[in-house]
Amino acid sequence: MLAVSSWQVAYTGRTARAAVMPHEGVNAADATMIAQVAIGAYRQQMPPGGIVHGIVTSGGEAADVIPGRTTADYDCRAETADALRTLQDRIRAGFETGALATGAELTPDTVGNDYADLRQDAAMTELYRNAVSDLGRTVEPHDASMRAGAAQPPSRPAAQPPSRPGRGSRRAARRPPTGRGGGNVADGTCRRGGRHGRGGRG
Repeated sequence: MLAVSSWQVAYTGRTARAAVMPHEGVNAADATMIAQVAIGAYRQQMPPGGIVHGIVTSGGEAADVIPGRTTADYDCRAETADALRTLQDRIRAGFETGALATGAELTPDTVGNDYADLRQDAAMTELYRNAVSDLGRTVEPHDASMRAGAAQPPSRPAAQPPSRPGRGSRRAARRPPTGRGGGNVADGTCRRGGRHGRGGRG
């Protein structure tokens, strides 16, 4: 998994009526736009494996009012923690460019902690693969061309009303776990640990 960090960025400017006194305003939306252009221009020189993506979460209240405040959420990902720090410096410079060009005040806040890259133990992975295969489950081989991002918490499914089980559901309940069943995963983990432990005691 890639190293990752998250930002919440805010620009604070000054609102003004766009049709009456636009020169009195400091356009926070322009600051956000300039930062996005600066970050986009950096992508060509971004280190291999670097990923930056973000969204504008608020950008003004009305078309005829110069926005006095805008906010955005951004994520940075890189193949190593060192590469992530280099990426963060350049992305921060892009945010600062928006503030410098418009006179808006920049508030870049990091969200939580930075996470280093996660590297799987190949030997332990193979032990797990063999143990789960013994239970009849097929484990797909790892695709090295796929880059994994930071794990995101799954959304909670909507609550479903309880239903009365029918004959088919009772038969299904008696079937052994297959495919993605949690029982196979737990059994595979236990078997892996048992084999590894016995091997260690040799």
